[in-house]
Amino acid sequence: MIYVIIEKYYSAEDKLFHIIKKKADSYDSEYVDETFTSFDLFYKATKKDLSNADLLDYDFANENLKKYNFSQAKISSQIMLKLGVYDKKIERVLKKDADYLSALLVTSQDLVPCRNNGEISVMSEEFDKDDLFILYISDLHINHKLIKKFISEVNEYELTRYLEEIILKMKNTIPQFALNKKILIVGDISFNFLVFKKFFVIYKKHIFSETFVVLGNHELWDKSLIKKCGSIEKMIDEYRMFLEEINIELLENQLYIPIAKKNIVRNRTFFTSQIYSEKEIIDMSNEDLRKIFSHNGYAILGGIGYAGLNQNFNCNHGIYRSANITREEEIARSKRFEALHKKLSLVVPDKKLFIVSHMPKTDWTNDDYVKNWVYISGHTHKNYYLENEYILLYSDNQIGYDNSSFGFKYLTTSTHYNLFSDYSDGIHKISREEYQLFYRGLGESLNFNREFNALFLIKRNNSFCFLMEGINKKIYLLNGGQIKNVGHDLKYFYEKLPNYANSVKLFLQSYSDYQKEISTVVKKIGGSGYIHGCIVDIDFYNHLYINPLDGIITPYFAYSITEKYVYKNLISLLKEHCKNLYLAYKNMFLLSNEDSEVSHSLIFLKNDIIESKETVYVESTEMYKISRIIKGLQYTTKYNVVRLWNDVMADKCSTENGKLIVKGIIYPESIEKLPIPKVPKIKTKKEIAPLSKEDKQKAVLDRYIAKIQPEINQKIEVINYEMSNKKATYKCLLCGNVWEIRPDHFKERQHYKCPICKSIKH
Repeated sequence: MIYVIIEKYYSAEDKLFHIIKKKADSYDSEYVDETFTSFDLFYKATKKDLSNADLLDYDFANENLKKYNFSQAKISSQIMLKLGVYDKKIERVLKKDADYLSALLVTSQDLVPCRNNGEISVMSEEFDKDDLFILYISDLHINHKLIKKFISEVNEYELTRYLEEIILKMKNTIPQFALNKKILIVGDISFNFLVFKKFFVIYKKHIFSETFVVLGNHELWDKSLIKKCGSIEKMIDEYRMFLEEINIELLENQLYIPIAKKNIVRNRTFFTSQIYSEKEIIDMSNEDLRKIFSHNGYAILGGIGYAGLNQNFNCNHGIYRSANITREEEIARSKRFEALHKKLSLVVPDKKLFIVSHMPKTDWTNDDYVKNWVYISGHTHKNYYLENEYILLYSDNQIGYDNSSFGFKYLTTSTHYNLFSDYSDGIHKISREEYQLFYRGLGESLNFNREFNALFLIKRNNSFCFLMEGINKKIYLLNGGQIKNVGHDLKYFYEKLPNYANSVKLFLQSYSDYQKEISTVVKKIGGSGYIHGCIVDIDFYNHLYINPLDGIITPYFAYSITEKYVYKNLISLLKEHCKNLYLAYKNMFLLSNEDSEVSHSLIFLKNDIIESKETVYVESTEMYKISRIIKGLQYTTKYNVVRLWNDVMADKCSTENGKLIVKGIIYPESIEKLPIPKVPKIKTKKEIAPLSKEDKQKAVLDRYIAKIQPEINQKIEVINYEMSNKKATYKCLLCGNVWEIRPDHFKERQHYKCPICKSIKH
């Protein structure tokens, strides 16, 4: 077998030399790690080829350096000096930059309110799968750290490694659960353009998330760049051209819109983001500008901002150094950024906008903070944040000159938007594309290929519903891509919509609050707590069904929608299937005597801790049917969209009317019996006689064997199987080997083969 060398390095941790190999011309992901205790053996094993070998941590004590060829090896500057191949190029750059340090004003990070890394802002109490994570960091001041770290010699490899360490620290603070994210780097990265470029080239190798950069005053210090460009505008263009080459966006008096352009390719519609220039924003009509925002849940306005209004720390105090910006120019540049803020605050104050400026807002405008906007800045080295009803201000992740703790902080916000939010009350004819775009704005995919005469939006008092006139002239209510014949005209729905929607919202809001309380308890003991329809997940197999009409909590374990085992209470379910959560749940009851908040939460679970092994086997899918109905109704509570309807109505909206509406949709046969004085508790019906324990185990085993039969091809016998996360027992019918392994490991690691005679093709 031919192997190729993937990596060669010395590890200071285990004091061994490593050669990592991989099979040539193979997609096999297995690697071979050969280790050596001496450099000489390592050298011979590489066939005397040290190119790209990372030996920075090896001191070569007692080694005869003349015996070896170090061509393209990554070695320290000290070893380069001994070999006589040291190049002072980077050292000269850093020493030149060191002249700046003597003239710097002393600043420090004051001990003021500052959110911890990884702490979620109050902008979003919970996150949704579509939520946007805004990660931000400012004032890295890399040059200052390089000058202090490399007092004398330094080479390209050492510089690269140090920058990589910084970037990996940043990467490690990116939340793994953040699926949708944007990164903001808010100025004062480096006052040397060469170091700036090297930093971001390495950055892109490790961090792939969409990144936006706002320059700081320190980016305008580079004498060589000033000499080359001759003006601030051309310097900014130089930064922009470089960042564009590596797919990073520079924002300088520009507005980023996530969905702006519509392109049609092969009859398919694609939406792409766009960045609007300062001139485009100023010249755009208010109507067109607002229309852009109607297709987006958020936008980002970025720029340096400048210190036009700061009387104590401005260009007269040398904050731009060699850029030589006059006070008049500084004030003019601040006014330009202020003009963008002013126009947007007049046109879209109700939209979610992130104002990202290196200088704080008070340096470039006296205008009020816009209530719905988020302000992110740096520059002061005084970490501070403010969250209240009127101001969302985050200047709390400035790294500064001396701090070596590099990490992102983040905020979360919804990306949802309502395409028809600016429409007036009334009945509006809309297109198929607009209907699909509306659901896109809610973060939902929608296939709607039906033939129709017309589609209608009904909007009244900020409530919405959609109806279709079919080719048969009948009116249908739209439930996403589904339709229902309702037997009423458009005017009927326009008249009834507000009372109907508000009644449903009143009832389901209390139900939703109840679910959240239960979800909180589940999360506190280490469970998922994810809510969908009527169900709160504990984990993949274990769940809580919350009846929307009577609030009864049903804990159950499910292999599938038809194979469920209902338990008497939560603690009984946890003891059987979730041992760790069971212990945490019991501890909660011990704490409830001391903590009133914990005690309050447990009220929702009725303080029921009487353990029982009794279970009821349930094949019925009724709870999932009800859950789907509730999920459809939750569009009303979340987005004010009515998708399900019955004719149980009243002159005034109320919680009780909402309950009757919901009950009428779940149980249509109950409509004739209304009004109902009290909704009876719904008990789970035993659809079939419960199976014995042995029969259940055999059924599970038979299903598993049928599932994997094509893979094992009657060459392996499954002796015992309980569930996917417990060890199963297998026997090879070729060699007689019997072994135990988890089913998922049998699939992924052993590839459905016997571990003894695996070379035999089964």
